[in-house]
Amino acid sequence: MRRYALLVMFMFVAAVLLCACGKSDQAAQTEKETYFKQVEGKLAGFDKKLADLKAKSGQMSGAAKTQLDTLIKALAERQAMARKGLNDLKGSTGVVFDDLQSYLNTMLRQIEEMFQKAAA
Repeated sequence: MRRYALLVMFMFVAAVLLCACGKSDQAAQTEKETYFKQVEGKLAGFDKKLADLKAKSGQMSGAAKTQLDTLIKALAERQAMARKGLNDLKGSTGVVFDDLQSYLNTMLRQIEEMFQKAAA
């Protein structure tokens, strides 16, 4: 009888732990989806800014155009790297997710600084 009671108690504790883990996994998934959408939105905004810079470059000439074209190329490369990081983020979990999130935050900050430099 004692063994049966211990077995039932063990199963109950295991079920509670599994439910708790499921909720934290669900919260983590929701956080991940929210972050993914935020980054996608920022990248879409960067696409528009890049198109505006390309149009501006088309109206320029000389050294200023060359300098802006170099910046546009660097921005496009950074955006491609950020998109790749975002795609890698989709299937990541745990420490890998945290590392990719940190990488993307840095990349987005650098892209924003580059756009500010272009606007100056």
